Amino acid sequence: MKFKLVGCLSTAVIYCISVNSVAAINVISAQGSQSIQTIASNPVRILEREQRRLQREQRKREREQRIEFQRQQRELRRLKRQQELERLEQRQKELEAARQAATEEQQLEAERRRQYFEGLSPEDKKAYLAQQEAQRVQANKAAALFLLMLFAGGTGSSQQNEPKKEFDPCDIPGRQAGC
Repeated sequence: MKFKLVGCLSTAVIYCISVNSVAAINVISAQGSQSIQTIASNPVRILEREQRRLQREQRKREREQRIEFQRQQRELRRLKRQQELERLEQRQKELEAARQAATEEQQLEAERRRQYFEGLSPEDKKAYLAQQEAQRVQANKAAALFLLMLFAGGTGSSQQNEPKKEFDPCDIPGRQAGC
């Protein structure tokens, strides 16, 4: 539509400049009436063109929204992965710190036992070693019984009939510290 008007105007200017201005006026008026008739006679085409343009714009907006949504989803997934990795790293650091603390505690306990053992007389050392061996054997028996009950599905009824004994560190032969 703009091109037709520009074409008409340029034709009008050329004809007006020419020698035969009367003929130019007739041509201009004929072209103007034709373009007005074309516009007036084809409103459906204009509406269809406008509708197609609006549909293209709508599809473009929808595509842009879809792309933006997908970008946001990717970013959200990336942030979740990053948070999970940070959480796992923090958990590993905590576990390592706990292991380190447990190792240090075990080393301190072993050092206390060694110092205690070195301070004993030869007879007390023998009694201490015998006591340690008895404790190790008892712990092994308890672990074996637990595993047997676990795998056999036993109830441990023989253990239920016996009275339970409380562990008292002062009952250990040769142990005098702290009692």
